[in-house]
Formats: sequence, structure tokens, C-alpha cells
Amino acid sequence: MGVVGLSVACSTSESPENAEPESEPSSGVEAESGLIEEEPEPMEPLGSAYVVTVAAMRRAPSSDKKITDPDKPKKRIANWVATLHQGETVELLERQDDWARARASDDTEGWIQEKYLAGADSTKLATLHDEAKVFKRPDLLTLNASRTIKPGTLLFRLKDKDQFSEVIYCYRTDWVLTDNLIDDERDVEAAKLYAKARWLKEQRDDGYEPLMELIKAQFSDTRTVEAIEVQQALLEEAAEAEAAARADEKSAAGAGDEG
Repeated sequence: MGVVGLSVACSTSESPENAEPESEPSSGVEAESGLIEEEPEPMEPLGSAYVVTVAAMRRAPSSDKKITDPDKPKKRIANWVATLHQGETVELLERQDDWARARASDDTEGWIQEKYLAGADSTKLATLHDEAKVFKRPDLLTLNASRTIKPGTLLFRLKDKDQFSEVIYCYRTDWVLTDNLIDDERDVEAAKLYAKARWLKEQRDDGYEPLMELIKAQFSDTRTVEAIEVQQALLEEAAEAEAAARADEKSAAGAGDEG
């Protein structure tokens, strides 16, 4: 399975809108005879895929937020099963139009739009220790001087050509120099967690701080965490400098008014 859709986002998800998971389904269906039918045998997966952006796993292959309860036709229920994060691996069970029914690592099953998936057999995970330049095509002449990729970003490496690799990251797909990519397993795991931490921060979720503490505690020996900490320090310095500049401007404006 290749990549079906290349327009992806780091932190924008199909919001489950705070929908609560429904109760666990019963272990069988009661027949008229009073016997309990056995569950069907689990389907053999078609393959596995990476989730390339935060996405909702849904009950039905539809983007509708609510669907009709198949057991109670007069009742509407949330069309949401779980929220999946960048870098998670799912098993593909079947396809319908541009949707795939998938099984998550905890055996939860549901439907995901295929544009949010990249085939695990044809995709490699990577990250960066240094800021990377971006190219529109695998040619040095196509350098995009207005964009770079930050250290610690989780990348989905689709294919290589000459000295370049095509990668999915954040909101887009671009080419980078292959030599910039880091595929060490622990570095990649740290990048996965950092991608989720960024999303939690943007959602103003209380889980952000504990997750960042976990990343630093478990992956402090990786260059990925070192690079992320350096980047955060630079951002904090820039924010402090901007705040100081605004304070100076406000003070100068006040002094001018008094004069």
C-alpha cells in the first residue's frame, strides 16, 4: 500500500468533539433459540499502515459526526471510536471507497480515511537532529528558501531518488536531502512522542507536561531530545525578547504622551 493522500497535518485532526467511547459490545448475539452465537473469526489483515496525522477512527466509513445506531434506528450515536496519533501502526482489514477499516494496537477496530495512512511496507520512519532545507522536487535548483523542517519532527519517508528523499511531515509532502535523515529507533520513538506532545499543547490538554517529562526521562540520551530542548530554548528566548521589545515600545509611547 502506498500513500493515498499527501495533504496531511501535524496537529489538525478530525475532532472527536469530546465524544465518549460507547460501552463495550457484547461477546455475542442472542438468537431466537436462546443460544449465543459465537463471534466470527477475526479477519486476516491486508497489511499494516502508519497513521500520518492525528485522525479519528470512526464507527462507519463517513465523516458525519453522528450516525444512526444500527441496533436502535431512532437513536443517533457519535461516529467515533478512537483518536489515533502520528506514527501509530494499524492493521488494514478491508477497504471501501476512500476508507479503510483498521485494527489499532489495542484491537480496537474502526474506519479511517486512507489519506491519513501510509503503507508500512513502503514507508520508513525518520526524524532530524538539525533543521533541514526543503526542496519542491529532487533537484537542488528547487530549494524552497521560505521553508525548513524543525529538529525532532516525525517524518514518513516515502521514496529516495539520488541524494533526496520524499517525506510526509506536518502539513505537506516535500523532498529533503537523505543525509539529514535519522532512522535510529530510539530517536524515532522520541519524535513520535514529541509529535503527540505538540498536539496536546495545541489542544491545551493537561497531558502535555507529563508527556514532555516522560520524553526527557526516557529519551534523554538521544540527540532528538537534545535538539528539541535547544529549539525550545531558542523559542523561549525569542518570545522573551519580543515581550521586552513590546514593553519598551509601550514605555516609550507613554513617555511621549507625558511630554
